[in-house]
Amino acid sequence: YHDHVFTRDEEYAMISRNDGTEARLYDLREDPGMHKDVAGKLPDVARRMFDDYVIEDAGGPLPRY
Repeated sequence: YHDHVFTRDEEYAMISRNDGTEARLYDLREDPGMHKDVAGKLPDVARRMFDDYVIEDAGGPLPRY
């Protein structure tokens, strides 16, 4: 997963590029096998997870490799 990040909480799992684009979001309660991407239906959840769990934890933008 070159230049990608993964994060999850109790309800969702998200994979995106290091800059937050191309997010794939999975509802772990409805789809624990992570087969159905719901990022198009819930873009605000994907953005929140990227901002809160990735950028905040890293302390700023992530490097590009």
